[in-house]
Amino acid sequence: MNKNKYRNVSCIEFLYDSKTFKITDVNDDFEKATGYTYDYISKNVIKVEDLFDKEYYNEYFPLMKSDIDKYGRLSSVLQPITKFDDDNSKQYFVYCKYSDEFADKIHVRAMEMTEYLKSDEELYSEAQKYKIIERYTNELHFDYQIDTDTLFLPPVFKENYNIDTVVENCIKDNVFSSIIHPDDLDSFKKCVKKCFVKPVSGDIELRINIFNGDFLWYLIKYVSFYEEDEKTINHIIGRIYTIDEHKRLINEIESNKAAIAKLTTMDSLTNIYNYKNFSINLSSYLKENKYANKISALVYSDIDNFSYVNAYFGTEAANTLLKEFASLLQANKKVTLCGRVYCDFFVYVIEGNTKEDITSTIVYLYDTFKKYTKKMYPNSDIYTSSGVYYLNKSDSIPQIVVDNANLARRHSKGNKYQIYLEYEPHFRDERIKEQEVAMNIHLAIKNGDIEAFFQPKFSLSERIIIGAEALARWKNPDGTYRPPCEFIEILEQIGYIVDLDWEIYRQTLVTLRDWISKGYKVVPVSVNFSRLHSSYADFGEKIIKMADEYNVPHDLIEIEITESAIAKHHNTMLDNLVNLRNNDFIINMDDFGTGYSSLSFLISAPIDIVKVDRVFINQMIDSQKDKNYVKQLCALISITGKDVLFEGVETEDQVKFCRSCGFDKGQGWIFDKAIPISEFEEKYMKQKDIETA
Repeated sequence: MNKNKYRNVSCIEFLYDSKTFKITDVNDDFEKATGYTYDYISKNVIKVEDLFDKEYYNEYFPLMKSDIDKYGRLSSVLQPITKFDDDNSKQYFVYCKYSDEFADKIHVRAMEMTEYLKSDEELYSEAQKYKIIERYTNELHFDYQIDTDTLFLPPVFKENYNIDTVVENCIKDNVFSSIIHPDDLDSFKKCVKKCFVKPVSGDIELRINIFNGDFLWYLIKYVSFYEEDEKTINHIIGRIYTIDEHKRLINEIESNKAAIAKLTTMDSLTNIYNYKNFSINLSSYLKENKYANKISALVYSDIDNFSYVNAYFGTEAANTLLKEFASLLQANKKVTLCGRVYCDFFVYVIEGNTKEDITSTIVYLYDTFKKYTKKMYPNSDIYTSSGVYYLNKSDSIPQIVVDNANLARRHSKGNKYQIYLEYEPHFRDERIKEQEVAMNIHLAIKNGDIEAFFQPKFSLSERIIIGAEALARWKNPDGTYRPPCEFIEILEQIGYIVDLDWEIYRQTLVTLRDWISKGYKVVPVSVNFSRLHSSYADFGEKIIKMADEYNVPHDLIEIEITESAIAKHHNTMLDNLVNLRNNDFIINMDDFGTGYSSLSFLISAPIDIVKVDRVFINQMIDSQKDKNYVKQLCALISITGKDVLFEGVETEDQVKFCRSCGFDKGQGWIFDKAIPISEFEEKYMKQKDIETA
């Protein structure tokens, strides 16, 4: 073997005798690679097959012999050549041919190709992956060759979209201008220009119409790189995949975010600020107001008799009313900030040069809104009650500012001749009292400090007791009692009146059960239930259940409700009242004539007794007109088939007048005031007939 001819490659010379390949010589590179020296091979008679895995050699030996016999050479990748290394990890390319020097000798050249084969396998595997990705996803690959201005695309472009896989003269023929959206073309050209200048990588979003004729969003990820000379950039390669659905979802999300932001910022019904964001904006306004040379006031308004519309004309009509008032606020240039607190309560800031500017704006809003409601509901009396708090430089907490205006509003409430009321410091003291009531009511109930007092009801003609009304009293630590005016209205405003009502009802049931057990001639007792109960669908069922738990006959209990309780949640309350009447409870309507009820409503309403408010009784003494009005009112109630009970009867003249109206039931101080149950039992239950002094 001329060993100088074979450098950097392992060479073997062997003798071929049709049966075996006997190694006769090796070169230095073979010795280095395998450790087999010429001397070792000569002494040990090493054959070519000894270098390979036996099973592998047996499979390929016949082929090798056939190749040598036919062509005088053979070539193959033999893997592994086990004797060349101990861990069998290397692979060699083996090339065999007849020796140029000896006709009967074969030269074998073996080059290690491990890394090359690994690299080749990886490339093949990578290519297969790309083919799978391209076939089963919307992700495609491309290669743009700069020097020939040619775009190379994978076969899937042809298969799926009938697009040529080789697109020549792309830039020269302005091909991209016809497939890329005009609005995206400039950014695309800038991107390509960058790739021509230096190696870059990045991505770009484009609208392309090449695939189905419609412009859809695609993301192109690209890279340009130097050739082997590290000077020339000749290729831009990358991938392209659709993001149209992604874009649609992003737009939808953004749209939803905007909608959510609006929902969390604006009141969905009136399209003005909700209270939370009104407070946020008011906080900023108060900071700016410290440096402003203007007069500003925060106004808190609500719509009086709003529940009338809700009850008799429905939710849609009531919502229209709210939107109308909100529109008035938005349209007025002096109203710089407005929001809806909840239901029919609104807050807004008015600016002006003088206080007269502020008050004139409030009056204008009042008059305009009342004119609108009178036109829509001629028989109604719907107007706004407003509280006004003038802002000063030291104001910084929105909640306090709003609360001050609300305190003023509450003091103006119910007086339709007082359009607004300005805040006064003593309102805050009253607010503190209210908070004390709210904080202590549940403890008072728990400790037994809330007591039911009974006020008797009498027959006006016979002067005998015919019933009683249970009224709440709050006992002080010193044994005295708070007047109801100090806590009833407060509890109704904060919602705790519901708990008070159930406690008075419970005490009434306990008392009736006790009197029945003692054998007294028990009279019906009426229990007041606030209008807040009207929102509870199970209100009637709870009354029935409690009466049955104490084993009290239903006809000994009168359920007393106000007109507003029916008006607020009309259908719910009517369903409850019908259920109660069907279960033998007596239904009283309190304060008739002061609110929303009409005689047409009374005809079908599940009501047994109409209580004529003390206001009418007090006014009729000095006015024949008022007397005639009450008589006519009673006559009309009589037509509906309801009974009447007069409240607040205090004089004999009033007794005589009430009897002249055709009804015989009365209640008032001429008979007795509300007294503790123990006193009522002693005074009335142990005696059959009681006459007033």
